[in-house]
Amino acid sequence: MGIAVGIDLGTTFSAVACVGADGEPKILPNSSGEHTTPSVVAVAEDGSVVCGDAAKEAQLMGDANVASFYKTNMGNAGYVEYLRGCEFDATTLSSTFLRHLIADVSRANGVQIDSAVVTVPAYFEAPQREATLEALRRTGVRALGTLNEPSAAAYAYGLMSADAAGDRTILIYDLGGGTFDVTVARLSGREIRVLSSTGNHQLGGRQWDSALSDFILDQLCDAKGLDRDDVESDLTPSDINTLAVVSEQVKRDLTNRARTRARVMAESVSGTIEVTREDFEEATRHLLMLTTDCCEEALREAGLTWAQVDGYILVGGSTKMPQVREYLTGKVGSGPIGGNVNPDEAVALGAAVYAAQKCGTTFSLPGASAAAPRFSLGALPKLVDCTAHSMGMIAESEDRSRYVNSTIIGKNTPIPATNSREYAVRATPSRPGSLEIYLLQGDDPAPLNNTVVGKYVVPEIPGERGREAHVKVSYSYTENATIEVGATLASSGKSLEVQRAEVESDLSRFLNAPTDNDVKGGDHGPVDARVMICVDVSGSMFGKGFAAAEEAVDSFLNSVDGFGVEVGLMYFADRSMIASWPSCNYSDVIGGTRGLGFTDFDTALEYSKSAFINGGGKGFYCSKAYGCGGGNEADPLDEFFMWRERRDVQTDGYSDVALILTDGYWDDGACKSARRNAKTLKRDGVTIIGIGTPGADLEFLKEISTSDSYAGLFDFSELGTAFSSIGRSISSGSGISI
Repeated sequence: MGIAVGIDLGTTFSAVACVGADGEPKILPNSSGEHTTPSVVAVAEDGSVVCGDAAKEAQLMGDANVASFYKTNMGNAGYVEYLRGCEFDATTLSSTFLRHLIADVSRANGVQIDSAVVTVPAYFEAPQREATLEALRRTGVRALGTLNEPSAAAYAYGLMSADAAGDRTILIYDLGGGTFDVTVARLSGREIRVLSSTGNHQLGGRQWDSALSDFILDQLCDAKGLDRDDVESDLTPSDINTLAVVSEQVKRDLTNRARTRARVMAESVSGTIEVTREDFEEATRHLLMLTTDCCEEALREAGLTWAQVDGYILVGGSTKMPQVREYLTGKVGSGPIGGNVNPDEAVALGAAVYAAQKCGTTFSLPGASAAAPRFSLGALPKLVDCTAHSMGMIAESEDRSRYVNSTIIGKNTPIPATNSREYAVRATPSRPGSLEIYLLQGDDPAPLNNTVVGKYVVPEIPGERGREAHVKVSYSYTENATIEVGATLASSGKSLEVQRAEVESDLSRFLNAPTDNDVKGGDHGPVDARVMICVDVSGSMFGKGFAAAEEAVDSFLNSVDGFGVEVGLMYFADRSMIASWPSCNYSDVIGGTRGLGFTDFDTALEYSKSAFINGGGKGFYCSKAYGCGGGNEADPLDEFFMWRERRDVQTDGYSDVALILTDGYWDDGACKSARRNAKTLKRDGVTIIGIGTPGADLEFLKEISTSDSYAGLFDFSELGTAFSSIGRSISSGSGISI
C-alpha cells in the first residue's frame, strides 16, 4: 500500500515528507542522503534529462541547457525554456522534476508514493495553482490538493514546537530562492487560523544574489580602473553564470562570517575582493525593505500591529541571512520561535501532516509514549486558511462610465468561502437575457489589471415584470483552492444554468466605457420597454423650463432611437393629459415638446394664452398643455395608472417606465395620490424615475421612485445629459443610471 506525502516544490530546493510509523512527520531524504533536492532540470548532450544535484552541477559548470527558477512562471502561457532545441513550459519542467524527485525519494526510502499534497506560495492565483496540480498529476501520483506554504509552516510549528503552548499570534516570514510570502496566523490548541497573507512572487534569494553580483562587479571595475558599462556589455553568458555562482557562495559565507573574499575568474573581468556583511546588507537593503512593506501590509489587513505579534517563524533558506532575523527581532522584541523546526523543512513537514489528514491517517502526537492512544483526523488542530486574493467579476459602474472589478469574495476570507452578489440583466418575458461572468482574481479596481481566471455564461434568464431581472451570482472557494460559480434568479431563488466558456484573447472592450460598447439597431435587438415621459407644464416651467425640457426629451429620444423603445408624452399641472401614446414613431413626442424657443416667462405666457384662444399653439404651448392649468394639483401617476388599465398593458410582456420631470413642490393631495399610486405601480413591476430641477422636492421624488438612486435634481443645463444617460441605460438593459 502506498503512502501520502507532502511535497514542498520550492523555487531553488524541494523536499518530501511523510508521517512515519511512529505518527510523527519526517523528511524523506533523497538518494544522496540530503533532505532537500535542487529544483533544477537539465538536458544532457545525449538528450537524456537529468534533475536535482546532477542538473545543479551542470549549471555550476556553465551549461546553458539547464532550467531553474521556473516555479515563478507557473501558469504563464508565454514562458518557454529551450533545452537542446526542445521547448519546455513551466508545467512540463515542474512535472519532469517532480517525477524524478518522487522516484528518487521512493527508491532511497523503500516506499511507494501514491498521493501527495503539493505546496504553493500563498499569493499564487488559480492558474498558477492549477498548473502546479497538473504538474503533479502528470507524474501519475494522485493529487490531494495544494496547501499554502506559510500555512504549512504554521502547521508544522503548531504540531511540533514546544513553544506552541497557549494561544498566540505569529508572523510567518517565508523567503525562498525566488518567492516571498508573509502570513499572520493565530494558533491555539485546537485551531490554526490564518488571518492574512500577502507576498511578492518576484522576490527571493535570487534577487539578493543579483544585487551582490552587481556590487562585486562594481568593486572589481573600480579596483582595476575599468569602465563598468564597457565591462558589462562584454559579459558572456559564461561570465554571468560565474558571477552568479560566486555571489551565491559569498552570500552563504556571510551568513556565518563578518567578511569573506570573492574570487572571480571570468573572461571579461577577474580578480579577488573582500566583501563584508555590512557591504552585502547595504547592497541589498532595498530588497529587505520590500519584504518589510509586505509585513506591514499583512499586519494591517489582519487589523494588528507589531505590538500584538507574539513571535515569528522563519521559513525558507534565504531567511538564514542575519539581516532578516535582525529586522524581525527588532520589530517583535525576541528571536524566532519554533527553533526545532528547520526553515528548509517546515513546509514539507506541515504538508505531510495535511496530506495524511486528507487520507484519514491516524497519528500519535509528537513526543507521546508508545502506549499513548493514536488520534484520528479530528484530534489534531484544524487548519483554517484564508483567501490570498479577492475574487470578483467584470461589471459596469453605476454611472456606466467604466468597467469595474466587482468583488464577491474578499481577500483574507476564511476558507471554505461562499458569497453572492446581485446583478441587473436586460430580460423581458418575451426575450430572455444572458449574463457573462468573467471571473477575476485580484484586488485592483480596474478589471484587466487582475487575473481573468475563466469565463462563464448564464443563458436564458427569464424576464420579469419590471425593467430589470436580477441574477444572484455566487462564488464558492473550496479547501482545494477551486472556484465554483453558480447563479440563481434573485426574485424566486430558482437555480440558473451556468456554462463554462473560453475567454477571448482580446478583452480590450473592457477598457472602454460601457456606453461605448452599446450597439445600435438590429445588432443589439429590440428592447421590450415602454416609456411615458411626464412633463410638468405648470406656470413656473414657462420659458427656460420648457426650453430645457425640450432639449432633455430630444436627448432621451436620441439615446433610445433604434432600440425599439416605445415612448409617449404626458402633460401635468392641475390636470394630467396624454399628449401622445407610446410608440416607436417619435414624431408625435417631438411635436408635443416644441416650445418655439421662448426663454423668458412673459413672452411665453403671452403666446400660450393667444395659442389657447386661437387653437394654434405648439408643443408645450399648445391648447392641450395650457388646458392642464398652471398649478400643481395633478398626480401624473394617476393618469399613468388609468392609461395602463384602459390599454390593458399589464400582461403584454413590456416593461413600463414612468419618467417624471418637475420643477416644484406638488400640492398635498397630489403627493398623497402619487405615493399611493407609486406603491401599486412598483408592485406591478413599473419603473418610476423622478427628475427635478433644484426647486423640486428631492425627498418626495425618492419616495415615489423605484429607489433613491432613481431620483435626482439637476439644473436646466444638466437635464439633457441626465435624460441621455437614462435613455442609454434603458436601451442597454443595464439598469437605470442618472
